[in-house]
Amino acid sequence: MALKRISPSQVETGMYIHAFHGNWFSHPFWRAHFVVEDESRCATLRESDLDALVIDTDKGKDVSGEKPPAPPSPTGQVPIRTRHFGMPAGGLPSAPAAAPAPVA
Repeated sequence: MALKRISPSQVETGMYIHAFHGNWFSHPFWRAHFVVEDESRCATLRESDLDALVIDTDKGKDVSGEKPPAPPSPTGQVPIRTRHFGMPAGGLPSAPAAAPAPVA
């Protein structure tokens, strides 16, 4: 299962919807697992107030223009992705050093 979190604005016909992120009142669909079969469903999803959608790229189309995943390394190990959805590319910003508490 290859799950990917996308914005509702990225949805396209042929994608397999695995889950919705957001309030379930934000969309009219009664089930979460389905293939987006026509442009009217795409429009409904794009206009929804959902935070994100989770698609399964093994069961449906991936995001257009998306690069395919990197092939495994010669050692057979899969590279680890360190960037998460919504996190800056450099990771979390470092916190400034805390000043020592005054001694009474």
